Amino acid sequence: MQSKPTINVNPILSWKNSNGKDYSYTVTSVDKISLFRACAFEGKPQYAVCWTLLQRFAFLYPKFKNINSFVKEYVQPINPRWFIDGSKHISYVARLQKQYEGQELIDKLKDAERRAILRKKHASAEIDSKEYISIVENIFAATTESPGGEIIHYCASFASPHITEQEAQKEAIVFGNKRGMIAVDFGQSFLPGTNWFFKISKSVNFKLRIT
Repeated sequence: MQSKPTINVNPILSWKNSNGKDYSYTVTSVDKISLFRACAFEGKPQYAVCWTLLQRFAFLYPKFKNINSFVKEYVQPINPRWFIDGSKHISYVARLQKQYEGQELIDKLKDAERRAILRKKHASAEIDSKEYISIVENIFAATTESPGGEIIHYCASFASPHITEQEAQKEAIVFGNKRGMIAVDFGQSFLPGTNWFFKISKSVNFKLRIT
């Protein structure tokens, strides 16, 4: 039986950014709900997903004023711009129409529509899974520092589910190098079907602290 997480109602994030200035941010209940949804819909390992979201928010701050607005923009499964009438989805459909034709195009468009409809459901979903809630609440439960100060990006793995962890790692390294990023093994991040995690070589290695 999974233990009930300790609740830190309004945890405070603190960090020093690239300009040397100290920042702090008080996490709200609305922020937590967005993080619950991210853990539910963004894939594994969820612990690393949550930490990376917090670190990327801090890295970009004050571009986004709160975690809720940042997560909705960064997490594709709940991003309004990827809904059926959103700008990202409309642009994606236009690309499909240029790249494919015939039955292949029909299948691609149906899949894109299915995922767009699903995203809107995800964005308002009530997350009652103790697993996802515990991941977020346990991160906020005690004074702690982030496990990887440079990890500020993740994406779905493009590796085949049938290759080995070592082969997936090589593909992640190549993928990252093409985009000026460094692939990082964040726990399970090179296992088939999990997310890839990256740090940016020119980023400041800061430690996000939670109290």
